[in-house]
Amino acid sequence: PLCLCFCLFGRMSLTSLRSTIPCARSVTGALAILACRRAFATPSGVHKEAIDLLNRVLEIELAGVAKYTNWSFGVFGPTRHPVVEWLRGQAKESLDHAIQAGDLLTQIGGTPSSAVAPTQPVPKATIDVILQASLVHEKHAVDLYRDLLKVVEGKDIVLEEYARGMVVEEASHVAEVKKMLLPTGSTPSAILDL
Repeated sequence: PLCLCFCLFGRMSLTSLRSTIPCARSVTGALAILACRRAFATPSGVHKEAIDLLNRVLEIELAGVAKYTNWSFGVFGPTRHPVVEWLRGQAKESLDHAIQAGDLLTQIGGTPSSAVAPTQPVPKATIDVILQASLVHEKHAVDLYRDLLKVVEGKDIVLEEYARGMVVEEASHVAEVKKMLLPTGSTPSAILDL
């Protein structure tokens, strides 16, 4: 409850807290809430590492927006429509992931990076070349989320569950891209060997 109070009333003064929140009507309750607010205002060691990793996640997800959108412009031929639709869907998903990472950064006292991870254009590429580049990008994202999971596992349940969920989601993207790279009619073997 105190953490919820911090989230909802993080900028309130002691007097405002005491008049707004029933448990803060006592000086002890209000001071406990203010102490909770101060604890969250200064990132812990785990949160400092998480902030660094979340900023790297933010940067790669923003790069994903640029990459997938740019790659969608270079697709031609009879399969253009579904491939462009898939690439632009990936761009939108990367933006959603960037927003999640940025929100988590501010929740743990970090400042979201305004940088974007380096991108390399794929000029006049075939769909296979674009998918290979996508595979590299997605594997890099999985690695970052796994690094984040290692840092926060057992130390911060919110970040742990976020990282775990993102590892699962990004690993499924890797598997999907691997399937897309297989020749038609082939039998997949060990797609999930991440």
